[in-house]
Amino acid sequence: MAKKQTTKQITEKSLEQKQSRWSGFSWSKLVYTVIVIFLYVPLVFVGVQTFLPNYADYNYPGQYKDCYAYIQYSQTDKCYNAQEQTAMVEKRDQCVADQQTEQKAYDDAKRQYDIWKYVSTLAVAVLTLVLVMLIAFDTPIKIGFFVGSAAAVFISTMQYFDTRSIPAFIVLVVVFALVVFVIQKREKFFG
Repeated sequence: MAKKQTTKQITEKSLEQKQSRWSGFSWSKLVYTVIVIFLYVPLVFVGVQTFLPNYADYNYPGQYKDCYAYIQYSQTDKCYNAQEQTAMVEKRDQCVADQQTEQKAYDDAKRQYDIWKYVSTLAVAVLTLVLVMLIAFDTPIKIGFFVGSAAAVFISTMQYFDTRSIPAFIVLVVVFALVVFVIQKREKFFG
C-alpha cells in the first residue's frame, strides 16, 4: 500500500511539474514572435536591395566579343599568307586579353559592391540587436527581432560567402559576440 501512495505522489508531482512548465507558455506570444521574424527578415533584405540595388554599373556579362570572328572561316577557298595569319592571331589574342581584363575589372567591382551589401545587412542586424538590448519591447517582439536578426545574418552570410572581406568578418564577429552576450544575459533581456 505504501508503494501505491508513493507512485501516486510521484505521478502528481510530475503532473504538477508538467503543468508549471507549460503554464508560462502562450500560443499568442509564439505567433507574435513568428510574425516579427517573418516580417523582419524580408524587411532587411528589401531595404538593402532598395538602397543598394543589383550591381548594374558595368554591364559586362553577356557583352562578350566574338574574338574568333577575325578569322574568316567562311572563305575556305582563300589561303592566307604567314603575315595575314599572324595578324589575325595577334588580333584574336589581343581581343581575348582585353576581354579577360574587362572581366577581372567587373569581378573586382562587383565583389566590392557585394561587400557593401553584406556589411549593410550586418550593420542592420547589429543595430537591431543593440535596440533589443536598450528598448523595453514586449518579450515576443524582442525574441522576434533577436531571432530575425540572427536569421538575416545567416542568410546574408550564405549569399555573400565569397566576398572574403576583412571588415565584413569583423562586423560578423561583433554580431556573434552580441548574440552570445544576449543569450548569456537572456533573463535580463527576455524575462
